[in-house]
Amino acid sequence: MVGMEGAKPEKVLRLAAMRPGGIQIVRELTAREAAAYRKAHDHLLNHDEAASLIEIVRRNLSAFENCVSDLSKRQPEPGGRGRLQREGRIDVNRHFLNFLASLRQLLDHTETRLKRDYAETPEVFEVFRKRTVAAFDGVFAYRFLYKLRNFSQHCGAPVGVVDFESKAIGSTGMIMHTLHLLFDAEQLLRNGGDVWGPVRADLRKLGSRFPVDPLPRKVMTELEAIWETVRQAERPHLETSAKVVLETVKDAPNPYVTPAVIRLWHRKRSTTIEFINPPVETMAWLGDNTFKELL
Repeated sequence: MVGMEGAKPEKVLRLAAMRPGGIQIVRELTAREAAAYRKAHDHLLNHDEAASLIEIVRRNLSAFENCVSDLSKRQPEPGGRGRLQREGRIDVNRHFLNFLASLRQLLDHTETRLKRDYAETPEVFEVFRKRTVAAFDGVFAYRFLYKLRNFSQHCGAPVGVVDFESKAIGSTGMIMHTLHLLFDAEQLLRNGGDVWGPVRADLRKLGSRFPVDPLPRKVMTELEAIWETVRQAERPHLETSAKVVLETVKDAPNPYVTPAVIRLWHRKRSTTIEFINPPVETMAWLGDNTFKELL
């Protein structure tokens, strides 16, 4: 734990009550209580950390879309088209790579987490597996971007064409500038080798360049549906863990600001308090607001 270098932790956990005037230690938890609380706390925390991954995907997609929006408003200066296209290609792919990486991180992390946390109730993972298989088999955007992440890791930039087109508008003397973002199916097939699997057939059918938009948003729609399916499958198990933590802190006396489970870390001249409370957002999603942010 950060800031605990040189400190020795107590073996026991303690129930405390947070008051405006400070902390009141209520009692020590028994070894059985502490073990049950730790297990429930970690279960809730794992879910809360997973929730942050879907938020990372959302923010990366927004950053990509904002980048495209900003680029679409820029106009090549005389003699500066090549430089603008190069900078645009770098920025577009930088944000798109972040989106692809976070997409796969969410899926891979969820698979590992569900297998680990629900080893005794494998039906939770099975719900995830079936929903992701349905997305892969039924939605081109999902399976293409799923495989595109592997391509981009080993074979090149995912968005192959970033082009600023300039057209004269009749005889008005005005120039219309348009930003084009395209995938190049032939280039992806040529450079990707065996990376594509069943997506190879999709790319062969396309046979040429095709627009990036609206594929990222279609994938995001699938990811949101997958995440919601997982959350609902987990919910009854998370509610069980929430009951354990609430039962543990029920002895905190009123009136209090919030209960807390703590562990003390001792140095020769000081003591540091470690707070081991469940994540507030996940508890609130489960319908409980007993715990509050402490700092």
